[in-house]
Amino acid sequence: MTPDAYEEHEWQQDIQLYDLRRTATTNLANLGVYERTITRVLNQTDPGVAAVTAVYNRHNYRKEKLEALDLWGDQYVLIIADNER
Repeated sequence: MTPDAYEEHEWQQDIQLYDLRRTATTNLANLGVYERTITRVLNQTDPGVAAVTAVYNRHNYRKEKLEALDLWGDQYVLIIADNER
């Protein structure tokens, strides 16, 4: 994006980190990613998990998180490519 094009979109200057988190969360859900996986991608605690399970379940969900982020990455590339037309 050229500097002139950036100035045309002043709203972009107001984007905050939580806006990106919300966008990713919404799109992951639209892509069919399980809510618990989205919660782990965001590194948040899952209120739907019993405390005892949270203590004893030490699985890091790395595979699930990577799959979700790969889906989001593919979707992001499509969004960017569509906006450049």
